[in-house]
Amino acid sequence: MLKLLKVTTSAILATSIAFSLAPLASAKSKEETQIDKQSQKPKHDDKSQKPKPNEPTTDIEVLTVDQILNDPRYKELNITPEDAKLYRKIEDIKKQYPSASIDEIIKHMESSLDTVQIQLTYDQIVAQWKKLTFTEKALAIASPAQALLVDKCRAWALSYTSQSKWGNLYGNGTRNDAFRHAMWNVLMAKYIGKANAEIWANAHEAQTEEYFNQYTDGISNRDHSTMDYHNNAKGRDCIFWNEVFISDSTLFDRVTAKIDAGEMMILLPDSYQP
Repeated sequence: MLKLLKVTTSAILATSIAFSLAPLASAKSKEETQIDKQSQKPKHDDKSQKPKPNEPTTDIEVLTVDQILNDPRYKELNITPEDAKLYRKIEDIKKQYPSASIDEIIKHMESSLDTVQIQLTYDQIVAQWKKLTFTEKALAIASPAQALLVDKCRAWALSYTSQSKWGNLYGNGTRNDAFRHAMWNVLMAKYIGKANAEIWANAHEAQTEEYFNQYTDGISNRDHSTMDYHNNAKGRDCIFWNEVFISDSTLFDRVTAKIDAGEMMILLPDSYQP
């Protein structure tokens, strides 16, 4: 079993601050692939003039959420205004308190979400915010636009996982879970670069001690996190710096191949039923 990579919240935040001082890695366009609305299977489109995967850019850290929505590089992610509501809210709070620290912005965000009149859409935003770890919240405040891309990569990973041959498995710790984590990470690597993908993946694992002492599907959350660190890294390994115009279907196949080859960490058998 891979030894758990221990990443503290402060360590992740320090890394994220360092990255905020340099250009973030490129968000690449989702080339040659889109989901067929009828079959929900990846298919290829002929695209040209696409940026090279993992190629540095100077603009993603300063892009706004609206610019992400209108940028052709992210067209294939199918980001909707509904998807962007939480991240626009973060931008609004930052504009209201331009001199506030990250901790202060988090408090302002939570105060705003607690006092707002309850509406269906806003309930969804509140739930979305509350699912984030403290470190994920800090990263989202540092770059709401990048957080939106990360969130859409997560959504596409869920969609692709349902299409995988393990899509009918249940429970954290199964090959379904391994595929989901690996696919999320390789999609992040494609759009925001490997280094930033690792920062976000580690931030997601930066849970509280109380969480780590609990059990999910009969296995300690600490062991689940060990599995996730391993499979996240395996997912990021499915894309290479010099690859151009790689399709999601190719990434899908590479993640599948790694699981078939026994490279992923699996804690529960396919027969598991919660």
